[in-house]
Amino acid sequence: MGAMGAVGATNTDARKAHWKSAARWRRTVEAALEGTGLTFTQWFVLDALQELIVETDEAATQTEVAARVELGHGTVSLVMGTLARKYLVDREPDFSGRAWRTLLTDRSRRLLCDVAAAIEAASWQHVHRDEAGARDETTRLLRDAGDASFSRPSVRENL
Repeated sequence: MGAMGAVGATNTDARKAHWKSAARWRRTVEAALEGTGLTFTQWFVLDALQELIVETDEAATQTEVAARVELGHGTVSLVMGTLARKYLVDREPDFSGRAWRTLLTDRSRRLLCDVAAAIEAASWQHVHRDEAGARDETTRLLRDAGDASFSRPSVRENL
């Protein structure tokens, strides 16, 4: 329970709920990725690389990918190394020699295409499950707060 106790949810409570929702989504995506040989982070990095390539029509640097997925450069570098060993990305130094330009391979493009529908379906399933959970949590908070207006049917129907 947050700092406000039974009176109401705090902003921290809301952020923790958001974090838990994201963790549930991640587990849902991991289940959709089962059998592909990809971890969630590997898929997330490949998906971001694909987005950047589509947007710019050229290879993306690891720094650009790290910024897109909001992961550290070191983490993305390790993931890209793993993806390169799996023949899912091609990496080459950029013209300055200080950054890696990264491209998808035909194999990774096919893999991303193959998992796209399953991940989208899993994401929709997650959203619908979370919406129901949010309604239940709102109901609980109103009850806990002793909100007299909660007993009115119009309030309950709008949840």
